[in-house]
Amino acid sequence: MKGLLNCRLPDPPFDQSLPFPIWLAPVCEKPVLEYYFDLFLYLGVTEILLVDYLQTPEISARYGTGAAWGIQLSYIEGLSGEVLPETLERLKHHLQDDLLVVDGPLFPFYDRQTLKTLQLPRETGIYSLNQRHLDLTDNILLVSHQLLNTLVSENRFDAWIQVPLDYHPEVRFPVIPLHSLAAYLQINLEILGRAERFELQAVQEPDKIWKGRNVHVQTEAQLGSPLWLGTDTVLGAGAQVSRSLLTGHVRVEDETQLQECLVIGPSYLQGVNLQRKFVIGQEILHPASGQRERLQIEWAQQNRLQEPAARLEKLSWEKDWIENFLRNRRKAYAFLERFARFQNKRFYANAQGQLLELPVFKQRKQPALPEKWFYHYQLDKVPWYEAVLKGELWLVGNQLQEEGPAGWERVNQLPVYAPGIYAYANLPELAHLPMNELYYCNAASLDLDRWILEQSLKDLNA
Repeated sequence: MKGLLNCRLPDPPFDQSLPFPIWLAPVCEKPVLEYYFDLFLYLGVTEILLVDYLQTPEISARYGTGAAWGIQLSYIEGLSGEVLPETLERLKHHLQDDLLVVDGPLFPFYDRQTLKTLQLPRETGIYSLNQRHLDLTDNILLVSHQLLNTLVSENRFDAWIQVPLDYHPEVRFPVIPLHSLAAYLQINLEILGRAERFELQAVQEPDKIWKGRNVHVQTEAQLGSPLWLGTDTVLGAGAQVSRSLLTGHVRVEDETQLQECLVIGPSYLQGVNLQRKFVIGQEILHPASGQRERLQIEWAQQNRLQEPAARLEKLSWEKDWIENFLRNRRKAYAFLERFARFQNKRFYANAQGQLLELPVFKQRKQPALPEKWFYHYQLDKVPWYEAVLKGELWLVGNQLQEEGPAGWERVNQLPVYAPGIYAYANLPELAHLPMNELYYCNAASLDLDRWILEQSLKDLNA
């Protein structure tokens, strides 16, 4: 017997513009796949075919051939919009054995003590391990090889739903489909709070507080288990967080209380008290009513950086670094600019809608020698650094939103930040990441600014 993991993406009610493939949960960045691997092993299934719908090699890079789990794992690309019969038709050359199918984003609550090696009953039919009707989505099915051949050769949806459906006589357990944020939060807290029951590699923290990559927590912060602090989470000294899931660039400042909340960033929380709420970016989602409201926050960081003393301090060291960068480039820029192709574009310089016009350069595929010199010495940065010296930008990143309805909509969705350019990340060690996401300026921005300038100068002197 072999296994098929059809890791379909959730329906739109769950996939509310999430910033990354969070559907691999529960246990957030510790995928539910590990739970499935565990289930397959206890049922005696070691050869597993995984249908991967991601556009990145994220899953295969994490699990490889599955040797660490004692399984043989292979991968096939998933196609959007396919239903299970179509998937099996496309994969029919792999279907030479009885098949255990796990289809869709769902979570099985099985009890290890009751599991046995799976044996197919003699009667021909499809067996459901979770006692649900056959809708060919969100199901765990056991199908014999002979029946699979018949169904695949027919290649008709009607043929599937006419096959007798029965329960496996020995294996039954409840399953919760993960098609809502409420179910997602419920399952995560259940697993994290009862980690000793599930015995997963992903949940083996004795204090039931899990931390992802680049998590920074002040010692004075008050944490209550179970708690998941996902990638790039920062908790200030006065933060109180319990029974919650935070992931995807979340910063919790002082005097903020979160209880039984799901926060999917980028989000900036300061001075709020939330219970049993979802925060998606800078919006609060009420699970009972489905209503949304804008997260209203007093932006202490913005006010702090707008103080005259703080602004002068920032501009002072920026001037030293940038003048050093521009010293031998201004004349070269004035001479070589004519050889470089550019277009003047207007950008939103801050969240108040102020506009800034800057030249955007684009190198030709076969540039002449003067144009090569122009980019070799990074002269395309000169107008941007000049704008920083004039006080038109804060140097905290390298991407602005272009003027227009789409850009303005994106600006309005972001947290308010100190006047200037948006930064991707909030810590210097993250600044090397591609600046393809916009983020807010925060207390670490001075270090980030220095890091960006230092790296720029190192690259030029290399």
